[in-house]
Amino acid sequence: MKIICLLTAATVLSIGSASAGEVLIGLGYDDAVRGRSASIAAEIEVRSEPVWTYGSFGVRGGAAVEVDADADFWAGAGIIATYDLTQDLRLEGSFMPGYYAASDDGTNLGHKLEFRSQAAISYQIMEGKRVGLAFEHKSNANIGTKNPGIETAFVTLSSTF
Repeated sequence: MKIICLLTAATVLSIGSASAGEVLIGLGYDDAVRGRSASIAAEIEVRSEPVWTYGSFGVRGGAAVEVDADADFWAGAGIIATYDLTQDLRLEGSFMPGYYAASDDGTNLGHKLEFRSQAAISYQIMEGKRVGLAFEHKSNANIGTKNPGIETAFVTLSSTF
């Protein structure tokens, strides 16, 4: 219940701070590479409209919240770069530092500060609606007592607002 309340609060606060942009939801598989503590994962992300563009390249801000079936929790904010390959096909990359809390049954990543790097590709299925695939890595950059890192793969849906 605490996780649901935190997700709801983070979503509402993030939407209020981004006057126009995108909201993204994702469903995926946590620890996709090593499978040590594999579980279902979900994410919600709010993105501002681009704050800088050059041709097909754009930069925007964003905030995200993730939780997995083990009740591990991550929330962060950072920068997102996009590149439109075609009118419908987009490449994305993001970097977000954030807060991480492992549950008793979850994955201890070695520190409360975890950096999320994500690469994605998405396709516009109709005006303002996209479906995509995202792959991410979370790491504490060796500032913790240990740094096992974790990878997550997501299928995403996004909509402009």
